[in-house]
Amino acid sequence: MPLLRVAFAFVPVSLFLWSLLYIDSYKLVGVRRLLNVMASGFAAALASYVINKKILDGVSVDHNTLTHVVAPAVEEALKLIPVLFLLRTRRIGFVIDAAICGFATGAGFALIENLYYMAVLSPRDIAFWVVRGFGTAVLHGGPTAMAALIPQALLQP
Repeated sequence: MPLLRVAFAFVPVSLFLWSLLYIDSYKLVGVRRLLNVMASGFAAALASYVINKKILDGVSVDHNTLTHVVAPAVEEALKLIPVLFLLRTRRIGFVIDAAICGFATGAGFALIENLYYMAVLSPRDIAFWVVRGFGTAVLHGGPTAMAALIPQALLQP
């Protein structure tokens, strides 16, 4: 059962990412870059956990304010760092490449977040993990992809 939960939590994120790779006709984002960008999403998730925990413990911020205001800002800022680095160093050529790299960063973040929730939540049924898998794919991958492709689209001649 735990392996099935893991699969249902991770498969939707992976399907979204691989579908972006499939529609890319130029195929300029290689597997190595994709894995590196996903790893940066892992790092962003871990860093946001540490930062948000320190904010909750050290600053007089209630849990509601942290979860609705502070944590999302921290998470989005950390997910943007690798994307902005790729844009700044001109390692992204086309808008679809920006979307792929942005979504991969968000996908890496989503995978770590799902692992965290599997560890801390009481056992849930498969439907919960299917919804959570699709939800994190859309909520972490989508905005980061949009944040990556907008500047790239504006920079295109």
